[in-house]
Amino acid sequence: MNTLHTEYPNPLYTTTEAARFLRLKTQTLAKWRCTGKHPELHWIKVGSKILYSQESISAFLEKNQR
Repeated sequence: MNTLHTEYPNPLYTTTEAARFLRLKTQTLAKWRCTGKHPELHWIKVGSKILYSQESISAFLEKNQR
């Protein structure tokens, strides 16, 4: 487990980790970042890494439940 997950109350996930959790391709997340689709799925850039918070992933899932 990445240390980012254990040290902070709102864990951060890499694009690969977020895509795996959401069962999406990393390319889908990249496309959504570029187009602004699903603004509830917030991300931040730290250096060359794109990170997603657990809070924003949960918000995305809640909003997009069927």
